[in-house]
Amino acid sequence: TIVPNVDLIINGNVHARKERYGSKISLCGPRFLPLRLELIRKSPVPSVEPFVRAKVLVSVGGSQQPALIAGILNSVRECFVSRQLGCEIRLLLGNSSIENLDVDFEGMRADDIDLVALAPTVQLLNEYQHADIAIAAAGSTVYELLHHGVPCVAFVLAENQMPSANYLKERDYLMLALSPVEDGGKSLIESIEGLLDSAEQRANFRERGLELVDGHGAERVAHRMGIEPLALQPVTLNDARPLFELRNDSSVRENSLVGDALGWPDHIKWLRQKVTDPSCRFWKIVSVNRLAGEFIFWGQVRFDLNAGLTTAVISISLQPECRGLGVAKAAIECGIERISAEISTLQSILAEIRLGNTASIQAFEQCGFEKLAHSNNESGESVASWSRQVSRNR
Repeated sequence: TIVPNVDLIINGNVHARKERYGSKISLCGPRFLPLRLELIRKSPVPSVEPFVRAKVLVSVGGSQQPALIAGILNSVRECFVSRQLGCEIRLLLGNSSIENLDVDFEGMRADDIDLVALAPTVQLLNEYQHADIAIAAAGSTVYELLHHGVPCVAFVLAENQMPSANYLKERDYLMLALSPVEDGGKSLIESIEGLLDSAEQRANFRERGLELVDGHGAERVAHRMGIEPLALQPVTLNDARPLFELRNDSSVRENSLVGDALGWPDHIKWLRQKVTDPSCRFWKIVSVNRLAGEFIFWGQVRFDLNAGLTTAVISISLQPECRGLGVAKAAIECGIERISAEISTLQSILAEIRLGNTASIQAFEQCGFEKLAHSNNESGESVASWSRQVSRNR
């Protein structure tokens, strides 16, 4: 193997071995598999139950081969019709679209067999969470399905998929079938039938998949690189410059309830008041790079308490480059845990969010906030109040 001149090699494939890379520092296997953050499971995976009408997720990667897609769909249809079971086939086409494929989708439907073609922008997390079984190309999608405990039949589209696919099949993590183009669908049908006929097998795949791909790969990689998880540190006047730049970032101002730019003298005056206010808890969001001996500034989270110390209004803003990575949710949870420990009388946390700020709304909802009411501010913009009760048992 020719290894490039790099400091660290990450290979999350199940068959990867450190010996392949010689003296290079390498992190190999699913323990170091960095799944996309938006696809990491957010709730416990339900147990496997017998089904009468199943949701079948079909993923063909980037393939645009009509014969392949038609073969897979016909194989699924045949299996369910022969067992007098209903199903909803949810077809994930990647960047393709039905209009670009010469496939008779309508002809594949039956009395209790439905077919839904999913848009490329579909929320994959929701599809994984609700799929009963899946048929997928043996690439990265298989690892995502294993992480969600979805019993899977894999097929190989490219030669480089074969080592992982064989390894997973031999160790009883999934079913492996030939492409339906190769044998007319015989092996695919047999594999699907094996899943349909054995709830025990589906449960086994579920448990083994959850154990193999736990979703903490990126955290382990970051730790090996010397980067610790997010931490909250008290804001001081020494943090004036990064906070000033964050406060005046155009995207932060766009979503802020107070969108005007702030001058440096006014910023210093405001910051000095906040860091000395006993009713304010103000933290910067950072990661620590142990190897480099430095902090990575991600943003800030602030809580302003009422006079009775029973309610706190939360405010959070992040650097543009770390948005969409789950930092907001982690910082909100960490901040609530921190202030709840410090203020024993605290009962609820409030957040005021512009209704157009969908990213913030999603983050707060994921943290258990519920919408109370909305109104228009002085500029005529809709602003909603969201609330979460403080639980001392969390």
